[in-house]
Amino acid sequence: MVHSRFKPGQSGNPKGRPKGVKNKVTTETRAWLQKIVNDNRQQLEVDLMRLDPRDRWNIIEKLLQYCLPKLSTIDASVQFEQLNEETIEQIVNELLQSIRK
Repeated sequence: MVHSRFKPGQSGNPKGRPKGVKNKVTTETRAWLQKIVNDNRQQLEVDLMRLDPRDRWNIIEKLLQYCLPKLSTIDASVQFEQLNEETIEQIVNELLQSIRK
């Protein structure tokens, strides 16, 4: 176990970067890479089409992880027989709202 002079959730810099704020370097690097891809989109498509289909799809599959959100599993064991209709309707509405976001 690592011992620290700070309690969990505390740091030596209380005015440091707030939770959830992305690292400036990461943000700048992503913007730079996005610009490179956007500025060279036609050439990238040409280069992809020159590849063997298997290699092309292999690269596309690798690139998709940077375009699509990662899926996660959830445990949703609900005993619907114990819920009244109003509660079920509320759950359905909340699910629909979360899908539309």
